[in-house]
Amino acid sequence: MLKSLTVENYALIEKSEIFFNEGFSVITGETGSGKSILLDALGLILGQRADQKTLKDPSRKCVVEAIFDLKEYDLISFFESEELEYDDETVIRREVLPSGKSRAFVNDSPVALSSLKELAGRLIDIHSQHANLLLAESSFQLQVVDAVADNSAELAEYKELFTTYVQLQRELKILEEQSVAAESDRDYLEYQLSQLKELSLKEIDQVALEEELSYLTHATEIKDAIEGTAWLLNGKDDNILSELKSASQILSGVSTLYPKVSEWAERINSVMIEMKDVARDLEQEVESVEVNPNRLESVEKTLDKIYAVEKKHHLSSVQELIELQEDFENKLEQIGSYSERITTCKEQIKSIQEELSSKSAMLSEKRTKAVPSLEQSMNGLLVELGIVNARFKVQIDRAETFLPTGEDCITFMFSANKSVAERALHQIASGGEMSRVMLALKCILSRNVNLPTILLDEIDTGVSGEVATRMAMLMLQMGEFMQVISITHLPQIAAKGDAHYKVYKEDGEQGTISHIKALAKEERELEIAQMLSGLNPTEAAKLTAKELLIK
Repeated sequence: MLKSLTVENYALIEKSEIFFNEGFSVITGETGSGKSILLDALGLILGQRADQKTLKDPSRKCVVEAIFDLKEYDLISFFESEELEYDDETVIRREVLPSGKSRAFVNDSPVALSSLKELAGRLIDIHSQHANLLLAESSFQLQVVDAVADNSAELAEYKELFTTYVQLQRELKILEEQSVAAESDRDYLEYQLSQLKELSLKEIDQVALEEELSYLTHATEIKDAIEGTAWLLNGKDDNILSELKSASQILSGVSTLYPKVSEWAERINSVMIEMKDVARDLEQEVESVEVNPNRLESVEKTLDKIYAVEKKHHLSSVQELIELQEDFENKLEQIGSYSERITTCKEQIKSIQEELSSKSAMLSEKRTKAVPSLEQSMNGLLVELGIVNARFKVQIDRAETFLPTGEDCITFMFSANKSVAERALHQIASGGEMSRVMLALKCILSRNVNLPTILLDEIDTGVSGEVATRMAMLMLQMGEFMQVISITHLPQIAAKGDAHYKVYKEDGEQGTISHIKALAKEERELEIAQMLSGLNPTEAAKLTAKELLIK
């Protein structure tokens, strides 16, 4: 339950601190006194968006702090899952800085707003003036039925399975789209791959072929050069070798006269030996150099094909072409696997559909069993609230496909008159009837949902008189199961609170400031009397106020 709320530097509030009690409490105050401001400040604790414009003094931060007593609500596991420090008295604090940035803390540990919102949803339910619009939403109506049917565990299992089902459907759609796109590429890939395979790329050495082409292109020139060189060395009559031999003999002839020339003669003899080897090798090589036009043509054709394919694919080597060929092969293999993958995905979906169907049937069965009890309780409560001919029914229709919550579509049907057939609640109920229907639903939910606190913001809109008294009695009943705080303009409801708080404004040097305080018995009598007849209540109003407080 909410034990206290402290608000500092927020809108018209300089600093206010309020301590709440168990059971049923009421908050009253004139229109514009600041009740909605107090509600908005509490909204910050619950994770709502912060706005620096709400700072009373723009130079200082705003602080809103709430203390909750959690010891009876089994929230330790939630704190552990969110990696938060648990305390039976948990403090939630929200700070809005002058820069507009905000910070949230749980037991002095920083916390993300997403975690704060989830925690707040387990601590307090705020029913605003516009919450009656929820009655028109099938999702809210289904939540009510599920709460009465105690479907939380089954619904969690179904939702987990439904998430997997949606993911698989998305995966199947992607696979099918990819398969269609891939099939359109199959012919192109197969043609390109066939071109590459025709080249037998792994058997080709492009560098060696290019060298061979150069050799074959100049074979005649090479042969002539070798043959001519061999003839110069050892072919003609006055060839180089014969000239070297003559030179050696001339030097040897004068060696006895000039011994130094012997060395030169020996060196010439050594050159002659080397030159003879060269001449012999050249003569032999002439025979091996082949002018082969057919081979030249073949190499040229092979390289032309390689160059053409490289240019086509903007590549520069056979190795890159081999890698491209492997890529084409992988893509074609992947195209071939789509059919198998799609089949597997469809089988998985079919299996999950069977599980979903089973779990959905279980949810539907529990909902169907819970409906008579809900209808009976609602009709009884609505009669208590003054709709004597109320007929509240729950219509369950089956959806054509799986929904996130099963296969059921819930519609609350209603009629307040014997002669009028039931119609969808939001289409037929008046504003006052909607308020009473919502209060009755909240009363039933308070018995079925372990929620510490509910705050009702003018849920009594559109009602008065005896109906207001009956609504107050219902809130008292709800207070036996949970902490109920009602913001109200009706004296009949204000008088039934176990505790009564008043919001009021004062004008001072610092401008208009809102305050909130707990009222003592005499103050309650005056406040309720003023609610009955105005700022200066009559004696009759004061007497009526006392009577309301006694009843």
